Amino acid sequence: MWENCTSVCTDGAAAMVGHTKGFVSRVKERNPDLIVTHCFLHPEALVAKTLPAELVPFLDDVVRIVNFVKTRPLKSRIFPSLCEEMGVEHKALLLHTEVRWLSRGKVLTRVYELREELKMFPTNERSDYSNLFASDEWCAKLAYLADIFHHLNELNTRMQGRNENLLTSTDKINGFRLKVHLWQQHVQRANLGMFPLTDKRQSNTAAWSEVIGKHLKSLEEKSFYFSSASTECFDWVRDPYSSVTVVGKDMTLQEQEERTELKQDRGLKLRFADLPLDSFWLTAAKEFPILANKAVLTFLPFPTTYLCEVSFSSTTAIKTKNRERLRAVEEELRVCLSSIPARLYVHLNRPRFHTD
Repeated sequence: MWENCTSVCTDGAAAMVGHTKGFVSRVKERNPDLIVTHCFLHPEALVAKTLPAELVPFLDDVVRIVNFVKTRPLKSRIFPSLCEEMGVEHKALLLHTEVRWLSRGKVLTRVYELREELKMFPTNERSDYSNLFASDEWCAKLAYLADIFHHLNELNTRMQGRNENLLTSTDKINGFRLKVHLWQQHVQRANLGMFPLTDKRQSNTAAWSEVIGKHLKSLEEKSFYFSSASTECFDWVRDPYSSVTVVGKDMTLQEQEERTELKQDRGLKLRFADLPLDSFWLTAAKEFPILANKAVLTFLPFPTTYLCEVSFSSTTAIKTKNRERLRAVEEELRVCLSSIPARLYVHLNRPRFHTD
């Protein structure tokens, strides 16, 4: 029943958010009060479009270098041998994939770590990429790309999980925005400590800081790439005992009355420090149902499409040639995605020994 659906989280694709034939518009015909959220885990793919003209060719060069090695069977076998002889930690490049959230950052970091090996790697076909790694300017910009996408990967990783909600994800996004603003101030003073790989390679600090500052400024200005949802009005949900802001238009008289009584309930106040936020409000629903139901509604919308992506990964892992039977994946997928641990019973047939 679509009337029971409170929200839909999408990745912004036209098939999902189209005004006429999109999935969201069809659902809103059944439930006009539906809350639509954009997945918080897709800014990394969009941030690549904010790169200044000075950095775009370097990202394209990295992708071509990886494809040059990974898509040729002979070179993909020779390169690990070279890395093993040189005694490096990693022995293979990572393949860049647009649809994977963390792909770009990991690929850039791995290429930078293996830059010396790639510099010595023989390339007799079409282009000689060793000349790129011999350039200090090219390596410096590669280091910056690895650093900035590493920070974006950390942000995406922190927002993954089953217990994420709009409040926690919004806090992390806003924290990252403030970090970008702080980085701009340090870059203006030629301090690149927030980018460790770049800091080790800074040669022309003034010119290089200008490029980085330009990118960080464009990243901050294009704030539509990140969620703009404001959750300050839900401070009473985060901490009903310390928050003092009560807006009449957001809370009815009954909700304000229950909140006043809740703040004087010392038994629940002691349990507030020991219980997770969602568990606390479910416990409070027994005595304060109206206020608790309003609080629970803030936890229901999905901030990300994490669960969908987990199901895609599980399906890929299930549908392999090593499966015992070729059956529909619905039953196996249900076991993989369920939060209830499965009870598995294994029957072992013991061999019988006969004696004369």
